[in-house]
Amino acid sequence: MRAPVVPPLSNNFTQPLPEYATKEQAEQAFFGLLKETGVKSDWTWEQAQRAIITKPLYRALKTITERKAAFHTFIDAEAKREREEREQREARQKANFIAMLQKQEEIKPYTRFRTILKLCGHLPAFTEIKSEKQAEAYFDEYIQQIQREEKDHLRELRKASMEKFSQLLHSIPEISYKTSWKEAQYLYSNTPDGKNPEVTFQGMDMLDFLSVFEEYNRSLWEEPINEVNKKVHQRRRRERKAREGFKELLQELVSNNQINVRTMWKDIYPLIKDDSRYISAVGLPDSTPLDMFWDVIDDLDEQLYHQKKTVYGALKRADFEVDTETKFDDYMNALDIDERVKLDISHENLKFIFEHLQMKALQRLKDEKRRQEKKLRKKLDIFRHVLKHTLQPPIQLEDTWDSVKARVEHLDEYKDIEDDALKQEVFEKYLQRLKEKKEDEDEEEEGMIKEDEEGMIKDDEDLHEKRRSSRRSRRKDYGGSDNILQKVIQVLKKAKLLMIIKMIQED
Repeated sequence: MRAPVVPPLSNNFTQPLPEYATKEQAEQAFFGLLKETGVKSDWTWEQAQRAIITKPLYRALKTITERKAAFHTFIDAEAKREREEREQREARQKANFIAMLQKQEEIKPYTRFRTILKLCGHLPAFTEIKSEKQAEAYFDEYIQQIQREEKDHLRELRKASMEKFSQLLHSIPEISYKTSWKEAQYLYSNTPDGKNPEVTFQGMDMLDFLSVFEEYNRSLWEEPINEVNKKVHQRRRRERKAREGFKELLQELVSNNQINVRTMWKDIYPLIKDDSRYISAVGLPDSTPLDMFWDVIDDLDEQLYHQKKTVYGALKRADFEVDTETKFDDYMNALDIDERVKLDISHENLKFIFEHLQMKALQRLKDEKRRQEKKLRKKLDIFRHVLKHTLQPPIQLEDTWDSVKARVEHLDEYKDIEDDALKQEVFEKYLQRLKEKKEDEDEEEEGMIKEDEEGMIKDDEDLHEKRRSSRRSRRKDYGGSDNILQKVIQVLKKAKLLMIIKMIQED
């Protein structure tokens, strides 16, 4: 916007300077000057200054900084006022435009803007909106509101119809939790409200009918399901009590020393087969009486394992070791000094532990015997190696143990073996092996001679066969030469005959 023409400065500088009591009054006077001059919100300070610099109120504020700050305050307030006026104007225009649309009965949720442009484009509420794009935005907002209202209406109508259909299903006594959807359709279609479902239950589709029926059907199932759950709970309670009763029976047998860690099922079966607690536990799922029996045995085995550690500690403190010759009474006397053993371990388990210790001692003896036997076998193998590889001259088949013994009795390998019979046995086995080896070599030599003889005969036969085949091939070659000669003679005879015929013709 162009600023008004400014009159010469000399015409105004002669006017007296205005005086104000406070700075606020001076600012208000300066604001009045700007408003009177017609300063707009889009003016710059330079434009406003050229328009007001010659007026007396320009000097109401003393400094240029105060005037410029007051100008910007005025400009901000003016921009805010213009914006509010514009918003009020647009709100009024929008309200008038919406009111105009509401009066048009032809408008539907699917109506297009170009249709409204033809119907209402000449009306004042439409023409006062300068921008057609803004009018289209107002129309779209109105259409969206109509569509939301339509959806809300359909939602409420559908909800009410579904509630009404649910009441209809509740009113039909023939429908039970066993009724299928097809049967339910037949039942409600024969009622007055169900004959025309499209009219009675507006807003519902077939899936809505099915979902309402499923919900009602689930509610009907609650009672039989609760009854089944109740029976299951009662059955499980009976089974639990039966298992607890049988476990009490097993604990009684343990307390009476009728079950221990080595007891088998066949040992206690005659004792419990007629007991009501066993009979009640037979056939139970999950845990059978046999399973519960083995659980008890496992517990006793675990208990015995810890009691073994206690006994081992007591024997170690008593410096007593159980071997295969130990008496049970001596074992018990060694444990009498330990009060923990007396209080916590039964006599039967002490006996089991004693037997276990004796078995371990016996196993140690067996292991030691195997180690000694292994060690002896190793010494015998070394002595056998000496007989085979070390002695010079080597042992011959004619040698005897007495002759060989004199040659090896100074060796360490001989001295390591205490039993003379074992040494002689090693020698005799080695000598027997030499004899077998000699026999194998003789048999092998005889076999080679026989193979050589058979090979010579076979070679003669092969040579004879080669000669026969050579003679046959020569005969074939000769026969071929005779044939060729006959053919040559025939050709010559024909040539001679032709020459005679030719001579006759010339004569």
